[in-house]
Amino acid sequence: MALNGVVAGGAIGLALTGDYIVAADVVRFRTAYAALGLVGDAGVTKLLTEALGVRRARSLMLTNRCFTAVDAASWGMIDEVVSAAQLAGRARELALQFAAGPTAAFRRMKALLAEAADSSYEGQLDRERDEMLEAAHTADVREGIRAFMEKRQPIFVGR
Repeated sequence: MALNGVVAGGAIGLALTGDYIVAADVVRFRTAYAALGLVGDAGVTKLLTEALGVRRARSLMLTNRCFTAVDAASWGMIDEVVSAAQLAGRARELALQFAAGPTAAFRRMKALLAEAADSSYEGQLDRERDEMLEAAHTADVREGIRAFMEKRQPIFVGR
């Protein structure tokens, strides 16, 4: 997800659905709901709480204060801050990197991470084992191991 300008209200919820968020250093965030007498939509209450914890999410929702991309990055809400001039290039670079990566493994990683908060430690270990065993039989794993042994970059195909 690449962010530039003002990210307010539901746009925060939309932004937080991104797997990786890079923002221009000029970005300003504001929840905006309190100023309108509203309560939150677009998943903001859940996603902001997951990203920041209850206390900080509540503070931002109740006070409607503006915060910067640097603030958001320091809190762990976004992944990276770049200059506005670098944003499009960095976003393109990341998109190409992720597209060339082991997309089938990424899917499994994301599923495991999504379940982690609601799983017991033992349950999560079981799920990781199951996913690892399934992943071990993919073309991408064979390619990754081959590339490692040959000391070259892997060429993943997503299966």
